[in-house]
Amino acid sequence: MQTLIIDESWANVRLDSFVRKRYAKHNPSMPLSHIFQALRKGTIKVNNKKHAQNYRLLQGDHVSLPIWFEKNIVPKKTYKYTTDSDDLDPSQFLLFHDTNRCIWNKPAWISMFSSPGQSTCMYEILRQRAQTQPSKDNLSQPAFCHRLDRDTSWVCIAWMQRVSCDHFATQLHTHSVKKIYLTIVGWKLWNQGKRRTIKAPLTKIFDTKFQRWKISIDKSWKMSITHIRNICEWTLPSWVDRSLACVRLETGRMHQIRAHCAYIGYPLLGDVVYGIPSANRKFFRDTWMKHHLLHCWDYEFRDCDGSLIQCTAPLPPYWDKMKFSSQVKEKLSIGPSWLDIWN
Repeated sequence: MQTLIIDESWANVRLDSFVRKRYAKHNPSMPLSHIFQALRKGTIKVNNKKHAQNYRLLQGDHVSLPIWFEKNIVPKKTYKYTTDSDDLDPSQFLLFHDTNRCIWNKPAWISMFSSPGQSTCMYEILRQRAQTQPSKDNLSQPAFCHRLDRDTSWVCIAWMQRVSCDHFATQLHTHSVKKIYLTIVGWKLWNQGKRRTIKAPLTKIFDTKFQRWKISIDKSWKMSITHIRNICEWTLPSWVDRSLACVRLETGRMHQIRAHCAYIGYPLLGDVVYGIPSANRKFFRDTWMKHHLLHCWDYEFRDCDGSLIQCTAPLPPYWDKMKFSSQVKEKLSIGPSWLDIWN
Protein backbone atom coordinates (compact mmCIF):
# COMPACT_ATOMS: atom_id res chain seq x y z
CA MET A 1 0.00 0.00 0.00
CA GLN A 2 1.05 3.58 -0.67
CA THR A 3 -0.17 6.49 1.45
CA LEU A 4 -0.53 10.04 0.13
CA ILE A 5 -1.34 13.19 2.06
CA ILE A 6 -3.86 15.53 0.41
CA ASP A 7 -2.56 19.07 -0.03
CA GLU A 8 -4.47 22.26 -0.79
CA SER A 9 -4.52 21.67 -4.56
CA TRP A 10 -6.51 18.42 -4.16
CA ALA A 11 -8.85 19.57 -1.39
CA ASN A 12 -12.61 19.31 -2.10
CA VAL A 13 -12.00 16.91 -5.01
CA ARG A 14 -14.06 13.72 -5.24
CA LEU A 15 -12.19 10.57 -4.28
CA ASP A 16 -12.78 8.82 -7.59
CA SER A 17 -11.72 11.92 -9.54
CA PHE A 18 -8.52 12.17 -7.50
CA VAL A 19 -7.59 8.56 -8.25
CA ARG A 20 -8.30 8.92 -11.97
CA LYS A 21 -6.48 12.24 -12.45
CA ARG A 22 -3.56 11.49 -10.16
CA TYR A 23 -2.73 8.04 -11.52
CA ALA A 24 -3.97 7.98 -15.12
CA LYS A 25 -0.50 8.91 -16.40
CA HIS A 26 1.06 5.99 -14.48
CA ASN A 27 -1.42 3.40 -15.62
CA PRO A 28 -3.39 4.62 -18.67
CA SER A 29 -4.45 1.10 -19.68
CA MET A 30 -6.40 0.48 -16.46
CA PRO A 31 -10.17 0.19 -17.05
CA LEU A 32 -12.30 2.55 -15.00
CA SER A 33 -14.21 -0.43 -13.60
CA HIS A 34 -11.10 -1.51 -11.66
CA ILE A 35 -10.98 1.85 -9.87
CA PHE A 36 -14.64 1.70 -8.83
CA GLN A 37 -14.27 -1.94 -7.82
CA ALA A 38 -11.36 -0.99 -5.53
CA LEU A 39 -13.50 1.77 -4.01
CA ARG A 40 -16.45 -0.55 -3.41
CA LYS A 41 -14.30 -3.25 -1.77
CA GLY A 42 -12.42 -0.76 0.38
CA THR A 43 -9.04 -1.43 -1.23
CA ILE A 44 -8.69 2.35 -1.53
CA LYS A 45 -9.03 3.93 1.89
CA VAL A 46 -9.08 7.43 3.35
CA ASN A 47 -7.71 7.75 6.87
CA ASN A 48 -7.75 3.93 7.09
CA LYS A 49 -11.51 3.85 6.44
CA LYS A 50 -13.61 2.85 3.45
CA HIS A 51 -15.37 5.79 1.78
CA ALA A 52 -17.84 6.21 -1.09
CA GLN A 53 -16.61 7.30 -4.47
CA ASN A 54 -18.26 10.74 -4.11
CA TYR A 55 -16.43 11.53 -0.85
CA ARG A 56 -14.86 15.01 -0.96
CA LEU A 57 -11.22 14.96 0.12
CA LEU A 58 -10.09 17.31 2.86
CA GLN A 59 -6.69 18.88 3.24
CA GLY A 60 -4.57 16.57 5.38
CA ASP A 61 -6.47 13.36 4.52
CA HIS A 62 -4.34 10.22 4.16
CA VAL A 63 -5.28 8.23 1.04
CA SER A 64 -4.05 4.62 0.90
CA LEU A 65 -3.85 2.95 -2.50
CA PRO A 66 -2.61 -0.48 -3.63
CA ILE A 67 0.76 -0.68 -5.32
CA TRP A 68 -0.70 -1.49 -8.74
CA PHE A 69 -2.05 2.08 -8.98
CA GLU A 70 1.49 3.41 -9.07
CA LYS A 71 3.01 0.75 -11.29
CA ASN A 72 1.79 -0.20 -14.75
CA ILE A 73 -0.05 -3.29 -13.46
CA VAL A 74 -3.68 -4.19 -14.06
CA PRO A 75 -5.07 -7.05 -11.94
CA LYS A 76 -6.83 -9.95 -13.61
CA LYS A 77 -7.44 -8.97 -17.26
CA THR A 78 -5.31 -6.53 -19.24
CA TYR A 79 -6.70 -4.54 -22.15
CA LYS A 80 -4.81 -2.46 -24.65
CA TYR A 81 -6.20 0.88 -25.73
CA THR A 82 -4.69 2.97 -28.45
CA THR A 83 -5.75 5.66 -30.88
CA ASP A 84 -3.45 4.39 -33.62
CA SER A 85 -5.89 3.61 -36.40
CA ASP A 86 -5.82 4.15 -40.14
CA ASP A 87 -9.40 5.44 -40.21
CA LEU A 88 -9.31 7.60 -37.06
CA ASP A 89 -7.62 10.97 -36.79
CA PRO A 90 -8.50 12.63 -33.45
CA SER A 91 -7.66 16.08 -34.81
CA GLN A 92 -10.55 15.88 -37.27
CA PHE A 93 -13.15 16.23 -34.50
CA LEU A 94 -11.25 18.83 -32.44
CA LEU A 95 -13.38 21.98 -32.65
CA PHE A 96 -11.27 24.39 -30.60
CA HIS A 97 -8.28 24.43 -28.28
CA ASP A 98 -6.24 26.94 -26.31
CA THR A 99 -4.27 26.97 -23.07
CA ASN A 100 -7.48 26.69 -21.06
CA ARG A 101 -9.68 24.11 -22.81
CA CYS A 102 -10.04 21.60 -25.63
CA ILE A 103 -13.49 21.26 -27.22
CA TRP A 104 -14.23 18.04 -29.10
CA ASN A 105 -17.09 16.85 -31.27
CA LYS A 106 -17.11 13.27 -30.02
CA PRO A 107 -18.31 10.67 -32.56
CA ALA A 108 -20.96 8.21 -31.51
CA TRP A 109 -18.76 5.11 -31.61
CA ILE A 110 -16.11 6.39 -29.18
CA SER A 111 -16.68 5.96 -25.44
CA MET A 112 -15.47 8.35 -22.77
CA PHE A 113 -13.65 5.68 -20.73
CA SER A 114 -11.75 2.54 -21.65
CA SER A 115 -13.72 -0.70 -21.81
CA PRO A 116 -13.17 -4.24 -23.11
CA GLY A 117 -13.49 -4.46 -26.88
CA GLN A 118 -13.21 -0.70 -27.39
CA SER A 119 -10.09 0.22 -29.37
CA THR A 120 -10.05 3.85 -28.24
CA CYS A 121 -11.64 6.29 -25.82
CA MET A 122 -11.71 10.04 -25.27
CA TYR A 123 -9.53 9.89 -22.17
CA GLU A 124 -6.86 8.04 -24.13
CA ILE A 125 -7.00 10.65 -26.90
CA LEU A 126 -6.77 13.41 -24.32
CA ARG A 127 -3.88 11.68 -22.55
CA GLN A 128 -1.88 11.41 -25.76
CA ARG A 129 -2.52 15.05 -26.53
CA ALA A 130 -1.40 16.03 -23.02
CA GLN A 131 1.92 14.28 -23.58
CA THR A 132 2.72 16.64 -26.44
CA GLN A 133 1.17 19.70 -24.75
CA PRO A 134 1.60 19.26 -20.96
CA SER A 135 -0.57 21.27 -18.58
CA LYS A 136 1.04 24.24 -16.81
CA ASP A 137 -1.46 24.04 -13.94
CA ASN A 138 -1.56 21.66 -10.97
CA LEU A 139 -3.75 19.17 -12.86
CA SER A 140 -1.72 16.01 -13.46
CA GLN A 141 -3.40 15.91 -16.87
CA PRO A 142 -6.40 17.56 -18.58
CA ALA A 143 -9.78 16.33 -17.39
CA PHE A 144 -13.40 16.13 -18.54
CA CYS A 145 -16.07 17.49 -16.16
CA HIS A 146 -18.96 15.64 -17.79
CA ARG A 147 -19.67 12.51 -19.77
CA LEU A 148 -22.39 10.86 -21.86
CA ASP A 149 -23.18 7.51 -23.43
CA ARG A 150 -20.85 6.00 -25.99
CA ASP A 151 -23.57 6.06 -28.68
CA THR A 152 -24.23 9.78 -28.21
CA SER A 153 -22.31 12.27 -30.33
CA TRP A 154 -21.76 15.50 -28.48
CA VAL A 155 -19.74 18.53 -27.47
CA CYS A 156 -17.28 17.44 -24.79
CA ILE A 157 -14.90 19.87 -23.12
CA ALA A 158 -11.54 19.00 -21.57
CA TRP A 159 -10.11 21.52 -19.14
CA MET A 160 -6.40 22.30 -18.87
CA GLN A 161 -6.51 24.31 -15.63
CA ARG A 162 -8.01 23.35 -12.28
CA VAL A 163 -9.60 26.76 -11.66
CA SER A 164 -11.53 26.60 -14.94
CA CYS A 165 -12.42 22.95 -14.36
CA ASP A 166 -13.87 23.67 -10.91
CA HIS A 167 -15.72 26.74 -12.24
CA PHE A 168 -17.41 24.68 -14.97
CA ALA A 169 -18.23 21.86 -12.53
CA THR A 170 -19.96 24.38 -10.26
CA GLN A 171 -22.13 25.53 -13.16
CA LEU A 172 -23.07 21.91 -13.89
CA HIS A 173 -24.12 21.34 -10.29
CA THR A 174 -26.26 24.50 -10.26
CA HIS A 175 -27.84 23.65 -13.64
CA SER A 176 -26.67 26.93 -15.17
CA VAL A 177 -25.07 25.29 -18.23
CA LYS A 178 -27.45 25.40 -21.20
CA LYS A 179 -27.44 22.15 -23.19
CA ILE A 180 -29.37 21.56 -26.42
CA TYR A 181 -29.66 18.11 -28.00
CA LEU A 182 -31.02 16.90 -31.31
CA THR A 183 -32.63 13.50 -31.61
CA ILE A 184 -34.94 11.52 -33.88
CA VAL A 185 -37.90 9.57 -32.54
CA GLY A 186 -39.67 6.88 -34.48
CA TRP A 187 -43.16 8.41 -34.50
CA LYS A 188 -44.83 11.71 -35.25
CA LEU A 189 -44.75 14.03 -32.27
CA TRP A 190 -47.28 16.69 -31.34
CA ASN A 191 -47.84 19.81 -33.48
CA GLN A 192 -44.73 21.10 -35.22
CA GLY A 193 -42.98 23.85 -33.27
CA LYS A 194 -44.82 23.08 -30.04
CA ARG A 195 -42.83 22.44 -26.86
CA ARG A 196 -43.65 19.94 -24.15
CA THR A 197 -42.12 19.66 -20.67
CA ILE A 198 -41.60 16.23 -19.12
CA LYS A 199 -41.35 15.96 -15.34
CA ALA A 200 -40.69 12.47 -14.01
CA PRO A 201 -38.37 11.21 -11.23
CA LEU A 202 -35.73 8.74 -12.39
CA THR A 203 -33.78 6.02 -10.60
CA LYS A 204 -31.13 3.56 -11.75
CA ILE A 205 -31.86 -0.18 -11.65
CA PHE A 206 -29.91 -3.22 -12.79
CA ASP A 207 -31.47 -5.32 -15.57
CA THR A 208 -30.58 -8.91 -14.63
CA LYS A 209 -31.83 -10.26 -17.96
CA PHE A 210 -29.39 -8.24 -20.09
CA GLN A 211 -26.83 -7.59 -17.32
CA ARG A 212 -26.80 -3.80 -17.68
CA TRP A 213 -27.93 -0.67 -15.89
CA LYS A 214 -31.03 1.19 -17.01
CA ILE A 215 -33.33 3.95 -15.79
CA SER A 216 -36.82 3.54 -14.39
CA ILE A 217 -39.52 5.93 -13.15
CA ASP A 218 -39.63 6.08 -9.35
CA LYS A 219 -41.71 8.72 -7.52
CA SER A 220 -39.55 8.47 -4.42
CA TRP A 221 -36.50 9.92 -6.23
CA LYS A 222 -35.56 13.43 -7.31
CA MET A 223 -37.56 15.07 -10.08
CA SER A 224 -35.97 15.24 -13.54
CA ILE A 225 -37.08 17.86 -16.07
CA THR A 226 -36.76 17.72 -19.86
CA HIS A 227 -38.08 20.15 -22.50
CA ILE A 228 -38.78 18.78 -26.00
CA ARG A 229 -39.70 20.83 -29.08
CA ASN A 230 -40.87 19.23 -32.32
CA ILE A 231 -38.89 20.68 -35.25
CA CYS A 232 -40.28 18.67 -38.16
CA GLU A 233 -41.72 15.29 -39.09
CA TRP A 234 -41.72 13.26 -42.27
CA THR A 235 -42.52 9.83 -43.71
CA LEU A 236 -40.72 7.84 -46.39
CA PRO A 237 -41.70 4.55 -48.08
CA SER A 238 -40.70 1.43 -46.09
CA TRP A 239 -39.96 3.63 -43.06
CA VAL A 240 -41.77 4.30 -39.84
CA ASP A 241 -42.86 7.88 -39.22
CA ARG A 242 -40.05 10.04 -37.85
CA SER A 243 -39.77 13.34 -36.01
CA LEU A 244 -36.74 15.56 -35.49
CA ALA A 245 -36.84 16.94 -31.95
CA CYS A 246 -34.80 19.49 -30.05
CA VAL A 247 -34.26 18.75 -26.37
CA ARG A 248 -33.17 21.00 -23.49
CA LEU A 249 -32.23 19.57 -20.10
CA GLU A 250 -32.78 21.26 -16.76
CA THR A 251 -31.35 18.32 -14.84
CA GLY A 252 -28.69 15.84 -15.84
CA ARG A 253 -29.52 12.23 -14.96
CA MET A 254 -28.27 9.03 -16.51
CA HIS A 255 -30.16 8.27 -19.77
CA GLN A 256 -32.53 11.14 -18.97
CA ILE A 257 -33.51 12.00 -22.56
CA ARG A 258 -33.87 8.38 -23.60
CA ALA A 259 -35.89 7.42 -20.52
CA HIS A 260 -38.19 10.46 -20.64
CA CYS A 261 -38.92 10.02 -24.36
CA ALA A 262 -39.79 6.38 -23.78
CA TYR A 263 -41.91 7.36 -20.76
CA ILE A 264 -44.21 9.56 -22.90
CA GLY A 265 -44.41 6.94 -25.66
CA TYR A 266 -41.86 8.38 -28.14
CA PRO A 267 -38.63 6.37 -27.71
CA LEU A 268 -35.52 7.30 -29.67
CA LEU A 269 -35.12 5.57 -33.01
CA GLY A 270 -32.49 2.86 -32.65
CA ASP A 271 -32.49 2.80 -28.84
CA VAL A 272 -31.99 -0.88 -27.94
CA VAL A 273 -32.63 -0.31 -24.21
CA TYR A 274 -35.79 1.83 -24.21
CA GLY A 275 -36.97 1.56 -27.83
CA ILE A 276 -39.39 -0.74 -29.63
CA PRO A 277 -37.59 -3.79 -31.13
CA SER A 278 -39.67 -3.96 -34.32
CA ALA A 279 -39.01 -0.31 -35.19
CA ASN A 280 -35.33 -0.66 -34.32
CA ARG A 281 -34.90 -3.69 -36.58
CA LYS A 282 -36.38 -1.78 -39.49
CA PHE A 283 -34.17 1.22 -38.74
CA PHE A 284 -31.01 -0.89 -38.48
CA ARG A 285 -31.81 -2.78 -41.68
CA ASP A 286 -32.41 0.36 -43.75
CA THR A 287 -29.54 2.51 -42.43
CA TRP A 288 -26.92 -0.04 -41.30
CA MET A 289 -26.52 1.95 -38.09
CA LYS A 290 -26.37 0.12 -34.78
CA HIS A 291 -27.05 2.94 -32.33
CA HIS A 292 -29.64 5.56 -31.51
CA LEU A 293 -29.54 9.08 -32.95
CA LEU A 294 -28.81 11.57 -30.18
CA HIS A 295 -26.49 14.53 -30.68
CA CYS A 296 -25.44 17.16 -28.13
CA TRP A 297 -25.72 20.14 -30.43
CA ASP A 298 -24.96 23.21 -28.34
CA TYR A 299 -23.40 24.21 -25.00
CA GLU A 300 -23.57 27.62 -23.33
CA PHE A 301 -21.71 28.47 -20.13
CA ARG A 302 -19.80 31.26 -18.41
CA ASP A 303 -16.03 31.45 -18.42
CA CYS A 304 -14.07 32.40 -15.30
CA ASP A 305 -14.05 36.05 -16.40
CA GLY A 306 -17.85 36.07 -16.84
CA SER A 307 -17.85 35.98 -20.64
CA LEU A 308 -20.43 33.78 -22.37
CA ILE A 309 -19.02 30.77 -24.22
CA GLN A 310 -21.13 28.99 -26.85
CA CYS A 311 -20.00 25.69 -28.41
CA THR A 312 -21.93 24.27 -31.35
CA ALA A 313 -21.03 20.87 -32.80
CA PRO A 314 -22.05 20.11 -36.40
CA LEU A 315 -24.14 17.04 -37.04
CA PRO A 316 -22.20 13.83 -37.80
CA PRO A 317 -22.13 12.76 -41.48
CA TYR A 318 -24.29 9.68 -40.88
CA TRP A 319 -27.25 11.93 -40.03
CA ASP A 320 -27.51 12.58 -43.79
CA LYS A 321 -29.13 9.15 -44.07
CA MET A 322 -32.23 10.69 -42.49
CA LYS A 323 -32.90 12.62 -45.74
CA PHE A 324 -33.82 15.99 -44.28
CA SER A 325 -35.43 18.58 -46.51
CA SER A 326 -33.32 21.46 -47.79
CA GLN A 327 -35.12 23.89 -45.44
CA VAL A 328 -34.29 21.79 -42.38
CA LYS A 329 -30.67 21.37 -43.47
CA GLU A 330 -30.32 25.12 -43.85
CA LYS A 331 -31.70 25.77 -40.37
CA LEU A 332 -29.50 23.11 -38.80
CA SER A 333 -26.42 24.62 -40.44
CA ILE A 334 -27.20 28.01 -38.85
CA GLY A 335 -27.23 26.68 -35.30
CA PRO A 336 -29.73 26.68 -32.43
CA SER A 337 -30.29 30.46 -32.30
CA TRP A 338 -33.46 30.28 -34.45
CA LEU A 339 -35.14 27.67 -32.21
CA ASP A 340 -36.01 29.99 -29.31
CA ILE A 341 -36.18 26.86 -27.14
CA TRP A 342 -35.34 28.71 -23.94
CA ASN A 343 -38.71 30.47 -23.80
